[in-house]
Amino acid sequence: ESTEGLIDEALLLSMKYGSTLMNTSRGSVIQQAELVQALRQRPDLTALLDVCFPEPPSPQDPLYSLNNCYLTPHLSGAIGAEREHLGDAMVEDAVRWKEGKAMSYCVSVDHQETAAPRLQVGA
Repeated sequence: ESTEGLIDEALLLSMKYGSTLMNTSRGSVIQQAELVQALRQRPDLTALLDVCFPEPPSPQDPLYSLNNCYLTPHLSGAIGAEREHLGDAMVEDAVRWKEGKAMSYCVSVDHQETAAPRLQVGA
């Protein structure tokens, strides 16, 4: 709870020109409505989001319509050495994307539903 809403519009707008925000922690760390506003005001900023709040975002979420926001599927969790491998894979694909190449670890829409099963509260 102590980290909820830490990143607000003022902080986002204070980022240097051309900065990228990458969130792989918890979606609630960022005030999402304020992120949308900041990205609209500052098209030079980019957001790479592995998590959102709520998760997953609704199909109508404005994040989907922003040219400077990229949503990636969350990989649940990892422990041990695989965390380093996951980080390497993310960096590798970020470089490939920047160079205009096809990404190696892209998840198709068909695969998205089974890539990381979600815990159903109360189930």
